[in-house]
Amino acid sequence: MNLLEIDKATRRYYRGGWFSRREEVKALTDISLTVREGGSVGVIGRSGAGKSTLGRLILGLEHPNEGAIRYRGKDLRQFSRQDWRQFRGEVQVVFQNSLGSVNPRWQIQDIIAEPIRNSSRWSKNDVLPRVLSLMDMVGLDPSDVDKYPHQFSGGQLQRICIARALSVQPRLIVLDEAVSSLDMLIQAQILKLLRDLQQETGVSYLFISHDIRIVAGFCDEVAIMDRGRISSKVKDLSLAKKSNDPVLRQLANSILPAWPRLAN
Repeated sequence: MNLLEIDKATRRYYRGGWFSRREEVKALTDISLTVREGGSVGVIGRSGAGKSTLGRLILGLEHPNEGAIRYRGKDLRQFSRQDWRQFRGEVQVVFQNSLGSVNPRWQIQDIIAEPIRNSSRWSKNDVLPRVLSLMDMVGLDPSDVDKYPHQFSGGQLQRICIARALSVQPRLIVLDEAVSSLDMLIQAQILKLLRDLQQETGVSYLFISHDIRIVAGFCDEVAIMDRGRISSKVKDLSLAKKSNDPVLRQLANSILPAWPRLAN
C-alpha cells in the first residue's frame, strides 16, 4: 500500500517587485515519487537541487503550485483540522543539526516526551515509562533521562532526536540529512539502528541526502534530483559510476576511495 504519493508536484517562487521586474523561479518541476508502507526511499542531489523544498512540501509546510502531495490517498490541501492532527502524529522528521533541533534548557526526558504530551493518545502516567522504553530502544542509557543536551555527543543527540520522532509511533519519518554531520563510524551505527527500528516497528523512511554512500544499500529506491527535477530513479546504486545519468555518475565519482592509489 502506498503511504505517501508525490504526483507531478511543481513549486514556484517569485523574486523582485516594487522597483524591479517580478521574476518566477521554479524550485521543483513535475516531481513524482511514492513511499510505500514499510519502505525506504532516498532522494539525493547536489546543493540547490530542490531537496529541502521537497521536504517542506512533504511535511505540509508549503503546498505545490501544481500537482499534489497525497498521504494515505488524500491530498494535503483537502485536509481537515482532524486530518492535520493525525498527520502531525504519523509523520515525523529528523534534521541534520541535532543540537539545533533540541531545547538546550530541557532535560532529555522532556525533549523526547514533547510529541507525546502534544498527543491526546497518551496519559500523563504513561509518559515517563514510554520515554525510558524509547531510550533503551535507540541504545541510550535510561539512567541519563535527567541529563541535558550538552552532556551528550553528536551521535547520542541524534539518537535522542530519533527517539523523539518514534515517540508517537509514526508511520513515516523524513530524515533530512539526518546523519551527514556525523563521522562515518557513527553514521554506520545510526543507519543500523534505523534498519533495526524499521524491522521492529514497520515505519517508512524518506531519506534526503547529498551523500550517495548513505542511501546505498539502505533504500529500496533512490531518486536523483537535479535543478528541481528528478533526473532518474534507481534501485541498485552499485552501478552508479556507469549510469546514463551524468548527475548520478558525478555523485558516485565524488566519493573518495577507501585507500589512496599510488602514483606511477
